[in-house]
Amino acid sequence: MALVEYKVVREEYIHELEESVDEYLKKGWKPVGGATVRFNAYMQTLVREDNNND
Repeated sequence: MALVEYKVVREEYIHELEESVDEYLKKGWKPVGGATVRFNAYMQTLVREDNNND
């Protein structure tokens, strides 16, 4: 599998981060590590991989 995309999701409130991450998980994204709180925001790193064996 090759890494296709890397994204950091940032939200002001934890419930908003949970909702955003849930949507990305449904689209095949995977979390990397745990959520982080910094600069009054909640953040989660996500990656999406290419599942083709080309």
